[in-house]
Formats: sequence, structure tokens, C-alpha cells
Amino acid sequence: MKLISKPANVSRRIIAIDQGFSLADQMKLSGSRTDVALYFDIVNTVGSLCDRYLPYRDDICNMLEEKFTVIEEVKRRYNCLECYEDDWPLKVMIGQHRQLRRAGGRGLSSSATQRTIKQTVGDREPSGAHTRSKSRKPSKAVRSVTQQSTRVHRSQKENLPVPDSRYNTPETMFEATVVDKQLLEHEVVLQFLRDLAQDLSFLLPVFVRYGITGRTTLRSVRCMENWRGWIYTWVKEGNLTELQFKIISDGMEKIV
Repeated sequence: MKLISKPANVSRRIIAIDQGFSLADQMKLSGSRTDVALYFDIVNTVGSLCDRYLPYRDDICNMLEEKFTVIEEVKRRYNCLECYEDDWPLKVMIGQHRQLRRAGGRGLSSSATQRTIKQTVGDREPSGAHTRSKSRKPSKAVRSVTQQSTRVHRSQKENLPVPDSRYNTPETMFEATVVDKQLLEHEVVLQFLRDLAQDLSFLLPVFVRYGITGRTTLRSVRCMENWRGWIYTWVKEGNLTELQFKIISDGMEKIV
């Protein structure tokens, strides 16, 4: 396996990858929507593990073993990370997460979750929400996911075939088929989120990341003895607000 060497000038732009010269670019994980989704999943995982094993108030020099544990665990979950020399992308993510936390922020995991949500729904915000900064135009890869999702959902609703698009070329047909299957698989979860007291469909990436991808897994969670406690851990990890937890819990109660 050919290792990807550490660039002479490593980018610290981890979240805003659509602005150019980002860590995703240097990791070669910005070329397709699949790459972008994988990249942000890695960023989320690094942030969550840092909060668990590397308290930001402590000196990293006294936690070298814990840092090694975090890096090895992330590499175990994502085999593609074996191709980076001396694990340089993960070390950058860990350092940036701890810096954000020390500055009073919520770190990479929360930022990446919000970024993924915006990408999936085209920068849509939930009803009544307020933003502190203007939304940026999604990247080409993100826009194509949103457009494909809209076409599939509209066609299913109207019982029509999915319309052709400029992406349905022989070169991209296989990729489009994979995306269609994923969208159909997640449709039950998406509909559940839409039918809540407040439309929380923008939280689909959070559900998918925790393994809730369809009807079977949704019902399985509802049958868990302490499903409320498990979902509340999402709040503690910065992936849900208290209000969203209450709305989701009310909806889960109705699943039989």
C-alpha cells in the first residue's frame, strides 16, 4: 500500500471543506459525495473519542497512551486510514478538537454533525431555529446528493419513475443506483422524523450514524429496555438538543 505523506503545509480547515485548501482535500476525501460523507463520519468519531479519552483541560503530553488508543480505535473502524503516514490527519483532528474545546466550543463532533446535517438537506434549518452566521452554498458533491434525494422522494410520492438528470450518464449510473438504494432504505426513518410534532428530517444523518437505518432497526430500538437512556446519550454527545430528544421520545412512544 502506498502511504500518503504529510504535506509540508497541513491544513487546519477541518469543517468548512467547501472553501478550498481543506484537510479533506489533502486526505483526498473530497472528490465525491461518498468521500465527503466518510470524511465527516471520521471527524465525528475522532471528536467523540477525544471527549471520552482525552480531557481537553489535561496536558496531552501526559496522555500519550490514551492518544494512541484513540488513534488505533479510529483506524480500526476505518481501514482507509491505514494509508496515511504516521497518522498525520488524525493527529491534526485531535489537536484541533482539543483547541476548540479549550476555547469554549463544542469541538469537532458537534461541528461536523451540524455540517453533515446542512449538507444532507441543502442548508435547511429546523423551524424556529436561529443561526449566528450566514449559510454557505453547498459544494457540488453535496448539491448532487440533495438533488437526487429530492427527485427520488418526489417520484415516490407521485408514483412516477425517477426523472433523468445530467448525472445519469453511463459513467455515473452505478453510483446513482447505490444512492437510490440508500435513500429507499432510509425512507422509513425519514418519514418517521417528518411525522413528529416538529419536522426533524434534518436529523436523518444522526440516526444513520447510530445505526438506525430502516424499519427493522427503528422498531428494535423501541423494543430496547432503556431506549430513552440510549437516545439521551446523543444529547450528552452534542448531537441532539433537549427539545429534540423530547419530540423524538414522544414519537417513539407511538411505535408499536
